[in-house]
Amino acid sequence: MSTPAHQDASRAIGLHRVQVTEAMVAQQYAQHPELAVRYGERGRLKCLQDANYHLDYLAESLSVAQPLLFSDYLAWARVMLAGRNIPVEDLVVNLECLCDALRQTLDSPTSDMAVEYVAAGLKQLASVPATLPTFISEDQPLASLAQKYLAALLTGERQQASQMVLNAVEGGVGVQEIYLGVFQPCQHEIGRLWQMNQISVAQEHYCTAATQLIMSQLYPTCSAAREWDAPWWRLASPAISMKSACAWYPTFLNSMAGTPFIWALTLRCPAL
Repeated sequence: MSTPAHQDASRAIGLHRVQVTEAMVAQQYAQHPELAVRYGERGRLKCLQDANYHLDYLAESLSVAQPLLFSDYLAWARVMLAGRNIPVEDLVVNLECLCDALRQTLDSPTSDMAVEYVAAGLKQLASVPATLPTFISEDQPLASLAQKYLAALLTGERQQASQMVLNAVEGGVGVQEIYLGVFQPCQHEIGRLWQMNQISVAQEHYCTAATQLIMSQLYPTCSAAREWDAPWWRLASPAISMKSACAWYPTFLNSMAGTPFIWALTLRCPAL
């Protein structure tokens, strides 16, 4: 249960964030000068960014007195970094430097509590796999449709993906089955592919926006209002698509997708 001490520790991390992150990165690069050669200045900036992510999750974990939240975040980070060819040893050193920076910056017992949470995450890190299994398994009832649907989205074929879903519904597959058997596992799989660095941010955003659009296209197929009002459907965000007279189809990307991501997406997806 969260106590005033947990809340104080969480607030202290926020107040001393800059000092902690700078001390942490400075110590890591001092201990391992080869990092500067391997990753350059850009790598140092990324290290500072990662340090801030660490503190975000650590502060939240402390605020609710749940060390497992920080441990789960580290398990996610382990897979994400492995996909970008960053060895787990670098993450371990990074977290050890974080512990030292917390001791140097925060007063005891606040620092002791924070270090305890980091140490718990470090302890389980060795047993965390570097990869994740697919979320679309062959034993799922709509696995074949989900695989084809995802393949179409990853190549920019939104209209093809939409037609697959509409054909399935016309053939008797329920909307709820589509949502739970196609949309849900595909969205999980898209997240996994990004986490493992197998698709770009732009592809992830495109696939998600396309799925939101296709969800909205299923509204007319619902036979009763009660089906549309079911809790599982409320997660779907309505989207609107327009087809111009010249047969151009809009492609939806997150506003944070910069030029390099957009260019890479056009190369990966011939349909765009």
